[in-house]
Amino acid sequence: MRLIAAWIAVLISFAAPAQAKPNFAATFAGRDGCFELYDLSANKLVARYNPARCAKRLWPQSTFKVPLSLMAFDAGILKDENTSIKWDGKRTGRARPDGR
Repeated sequence: MRLIAAWIAVLISFAAPAQAKPNFAATFAGRDGCFELYDLSANKLVARYNPARCAKRLWPQSTFKVPLSLMAFDAGILKDENTSIKWDGKRTGRARPDGR
């Protein structure tokens, strides 16, 4: 939950006036994290904090559950908090970085 709060704080900081720059060090204080914001329309990296950490390949674990759930609600795939989708048992996608 703290990771999500830090991520939201960084995004909110970009809503501040253009001359104000986010204080990434304060936002990520005590956390081993990174942040990248890429502008697709301009095709450029807007901001980066802790590039070495961002470059490290890690398995996402549960971090994708929140945004994927929000996207599923937005798309109407999930009707409410009790909607359940049974996994078909088929493995798809890439192998994990640890080779499993």
